[in-house]
Amino acid sequence: MKYIIIDIGSNTVKMDVFSVSGPNNITLDQRESITAGLINYIENNYMTQDGINKLCAILHQFIRQIYCIKHAQVFCLATASLRRAANAQHVIQEVFAQTHLKIKLVSEEEEALLSMKAVQHEIGPGKSGIMLDMGGGSTEKVLFDGEKILSARSMPFGCLSLYHQFVQDTLPIPAEAERIAAYVLDQFNDSLIPKQDTLYIVGGTGRAICTLHGQIHCQNSQKLYAIDTANLLALKEQLLLSNDTENQLEAIIPERKYTFMPGLIALCAIADHIKASKATFPLSNIRKGYLLSII
Repeated sequence: MKYIIIDIGSNTVKMDVFSVSGPNNITLDQRESITAGLINYIENNYMTQDGINKLCAILHQFIRQIYCIKHAQVFCLATASLRRAANAQHVIQEVFAQTHLKIKLVSEEEEALLSMKAVQHEIGPGKSGIMLDMGGGSTEKVLFDGEKILSARSMPFGCLSLYHQFVQDTLPIPAEAERIAAYVLDQFNDSLIPKQDTLYIVGGTGRAICTLHGQIHCQNSQKLYAIDTANLLALKEQLLLSNDTENQLEAIIPERKYTFMPGLIALCAIADHIKASKATFPLSNIRKGYLLSII
């Protein structure tokens, strides 16, 4: 059976095509991602018509790609990109009118739990720690112990929103980095979160960290890429102070040239705050979590 999951985020719209013959037999056949920057089309808490038109144009691109896939079930999810729009229901109705795709608006708690479901499926039973799933406009935080979810909530920041809120130029200067870290820790603030040995990081910023770290340190890619927190903090400082960082980002992860550093600074602030010994980067995402919830 084929399943197609489209994920409308604040920064990107992603599509995964899966072949499924059982919960433990899932193959990712195709992945597409288009930078949309939908958060830029929110004015006075409403998504503009230009934003709606851009979203529909992107969805039509995906529809053309998947038209030839027979007997596929298609699901379309929206997270922070629409949650904060006062006219979300109008957007959903207009997208359906133009594309015949019905958007499911995912709540903050549901987004966190779906991401966690995918991570638990990948890392296996008996693990514990904190999962962070950073998108463009929100970051989901889940504290878990084995199969038990101890707490789950969404924090109102992501790599793109942090860039718009704090960064004046292409890259943050040290003073801006300090303000990002302070803001993130203020939002993260939770006296019930104890020290955690492992932080699981999901999302595009996490994947970009693995890509950049692997390029710089010449490490082989592995399914569960892990970086000691001390090395992660060193990477942040190296990039923050280097005169060549913009060129590095342009060469290795050009699609995240603006959003990577705010996201890295935020994740480093949390990793240091909870005294995690390492950060681990599963390949899982909310799209796989949603797939697991329906099969």
